[in-house]
Amino acid sequence: MQLLDGLRGDYSLLSDSIAFCTNTYKVGDAPLGVPCSTSGDSGSPRAATPTILDTNFVYGFANRYKEINIQNNERTVSRVKSRVNEALECFDKSKKFLCSQAILSTYCGDFGLDRKSALQLACGLGAGMGRLGHTCGAVSGAYLVIGLKHGKYLPEDNESKEKTFALVQEFEKRFLERNQTTVCREILGVDLIHGDKQTITERVETLCPKMVQDAAEIIEDILGRAD
Repeated sequence: MQLLDGLRGDYSLLSDSIAFCTNTYKVGDAPLGVPCSTSGDSGSPRAATPTILDTNFVYGFANRYKEINIQNNERTVSRVKSRVNEALECFDKSKKFLCSQAILSTYCGDFGLDRKSALQLACGLGAGMGRLGHTCGAVSGAYLVIGLKHGKYLPEDNESKEKTFALVQEFEKRFLERNQTTVCREILGVDLIHGDKQTITERVETLCPKMVQDAAEIIEDILGRAD
């Protein structure tokens, strides 16, 4: 389907909105749509009737489409910020929840898991898996979210498994670009079992909120694009 040069880019869907299947629409002599035959009362094919649309109408329609698209993008950005803030609020020291719990509990409701179960399920993953300092809890919590949305639950469904693995790998790549490691003790630079408790507390309060924010932002992006 051809569009006028001035209607390209943000207006790429304009022709679909205007071409109502029963007509070939034109602006001046420039075709916007393609002929489409419809059936008459007898069921026999009926040729579509060309219709000439006023140029101002089309450009007005296009501008309105652009405005709606901008509004939708603004709502998406607002929703993402809201979810990221929800995760950060859950992790806030006054709430006393772990990074893994903050991520999973923020998204669990989208996939049919209640918040209590999510908090319990993710608890052992906090502090690099039970203070062992292994994979960051925000990262492992994100892996659980990916699994909730795309994970394999039928024996023969290898496609879901591969998609889940691919998204986990993409998440790790994106997280590494921001933080250089996904290992809790490397992020904090302290042994969570034998290290100084005051140092641990200070570093968790200083460094871990960024890990939660990064994990939530990456999850929002890759799950949105994977739909």
